[in-house]
Amino acid sequence: MAALGCVPRVLSMESQAAARRFRPRSADLVFIDASHDADSVMANLEAWAPVLKAGGVLAGHDLSVRTPGVERAVEGFCAARGLSWSRGPARLWHLRV
Repeated sequence: MAALGCVPRVLSMESQAAARRFRPRSADLVFIDASHDADSVMANLEAWAPVLKAGGVLAGHDLSVRTPGVERAVEGFCAARGLSWSRGPARLWHLRV
């Protein structure tokens, strides 16, 4: 990340509490790797989306058949907002807001 000129801010805490520490529209990228049930993923998406700048990227991990709640939440979140999302590489997902 440093080679790209990016300075990541890693917070090891409950996801929604971490989201409250950021001003609205202040982040370019948020990567979520937390709980995998649909309700928790949806809560994280709803908490973090307002933190992103226009055109910002919201991404996460563990998109797989073993964690169907991840895909269900990402699909539902995007469908409700008219957004599209992409999968990959590997078990990653991402979308732009």
